[in-house]
Amino acid sequence: MKFRIGWNRIAAALWAIYLVSLLGAVFAAERAPQPSITLPCTIAEVTDGDTVVVQLRLTTSVRLKDCWAKELGSGGEPAKNRLTKLAEGKDATLTIDLSEAKRLGDVFSFGRVIGTLWIEGDCVNRQLVKEGFATKVKP
Repeated sequence: MKFRIGWNRIAAALWAIYLVSLLGAVFAAERAPQPSITLPCTIAEVTDGDTVVVQLRLTTSVRLKDCWAKELGSGGEPAKNRLTKLAEGKDATLTIDLSEAKRLGDVFSFGRVIGTLWIEGDCVNRQLVKEGFATKVKP
């Protein structure tokens, strides 16, 4: 018994695969984005090894999310110096994650916005942790 597939059936199968992938792309595009606020900003000042002041329309203090550096006076000067070199005076993007916030106050810590800082596509928070100037969790 010979099994033959004609070109018509192959073309129909390819069209079906194409349509399924197209529908997948359409439905994937309709997913709701993660709640967050993303703002262009300029780093106005580095306060310590895990806090910067950014210039938006108004100036606000930002506590870097998932980035814990020692406090100044307790060995935190190297972290502040590194963050200053990485960020001060540079254009950046600030992302404030709202996905786990139940109220607006959940994105603040001691009067600072908790956020992720991006400069030239690089995550400054992760870079400080990777280089050993901070830890991802509070020690």
